[in-house]
Amino acid sequence: MRVLMFSLDPHIVEHSSTSQRRMEGYASLVNELSIVLLSKGGSILRNGNLSIYPTSKNRAVSFFYALFISFRILYKKKYDLITTQDPFIVPLIAYPLAILFRLPLQVQVHSTFLSPFWQESLKNTLYQFLAKFFLTKAVFIRVVSERIKISIIENLKVPPSNIFLLPIFTDTKRLVHSEPSFTMRVKYPHFDFVLLIASRLVKQKNIELAINAFKILVKENPRMGLIIVGSGPCERELKEHRIGFENNIVFESWSNDLPSYYKGADVFLLTSNYEGWAMTIIEAMATGTAVIMTDVGCAGEVVKNGLNGVIIPIGDQDALVKAIERLYRDPTERKRLGDAGQKTVLNMTPRTWKEYLMLYKKSLEYCIEIYKKEHQNRGIKGFNTR
Repeated sequence: MRVLMFSLDPHIVEHSSTSQRRMEGYASLVNELSIVLLSKGGSILRNGNLSIYPTSKNRAVSFFYALFISFRILYKKKYDLITTQDPFIVPLIAYPLAILFRLPLQVQVHSTFLSPFWQESLKNTLYQFLAKFFLTKAVFIRVVSERIKISIIENLKVPPSNIFLLPIFTDTKRLVHSEPSFTMRVKYPHFDFVLLIASRLVKQKNIELAINAFKILVKENPRMGLIIVGSGPCERELKEHRIGFENNIVFESWSNDLPSYYKGADVFLLTSNYEGWAMTIIEAMATGTAVIMTDVGCAGEVVKNGLNGVIIPIGDQDALVKAIERLYRDPTERKRLGDAGQKTVLNMTPRTWKEYLMLYKKSLEYCIEIYKKEHQNRGIKGFNTR
């Protein structure tokens, strides 16, 4: 099987990065994996049967260069499948090529773009329009959560048999056994209760909701701390929003050592308006930390309200204040939720990287199989390849 993939993840060209190792895992499943990278320039990277073709940092140049490279790749060799890790802009390249070369197109969806909260900008409104079009044209769709699957079935009338549910893999066992590099209570001795957020600082994450709720709570509980680990375009605005509470609301740069933060926190918060999956929730649960999250992503699918975590309505500040206060007052309940959450994610499927790769391979094979069934009685030929 030869697969042409389109990616926007610049980390796949970084030596030994998690993203690059993931691509190497995908390459181990097929005879040849060629990846056209639209978000970074540079030279071609080859490693065995894996080839990565960076385009350009300039978006306009990147788009046309990606079209040129991918056409040349498909013209030189016979490929079996085109897959794209984005349902918005990248299919503008992938879909015409799939038609031209008579290849099945698999589109992966990692976001709940049909959520009413998604249309927070003109760009997102355009993205939603494009995704609706391309997903109805794709042969097969891979989604990362049941929430996304249901929304696509209900809103776009895509047959359930054409959607493959495969959550993002998290090495939960590694998180369980990881040793913290620091102790939160030593680093922040003035806090006796720590709330943690680890996130990109963007509008979607609605971190302002957490800050507003925290401001109410900390007035009566001055030794409570909120630590926000991350960076993004909303950082300056959020820091201004904490004025007067600088001693209790701490911002830290993004860290690759999140397990140490998870294990030092009392409660992990996720206050997003929409999410595709919410991997940080899975990671926090794996370390045994109690979680409070809005009704997005894996809420209801992995996190069960009151059983292994707390789920609140999107944007509900009063509910967030009450949830935090309850867990602050009741350490026994925090531990119960943390233990139950850890047990849940350790038993999730797939449990291992090998199991995940086998399921990923099935998603590719199903796409090819469906395409062949749909076209076995058609005699139309595509672009000649050699």
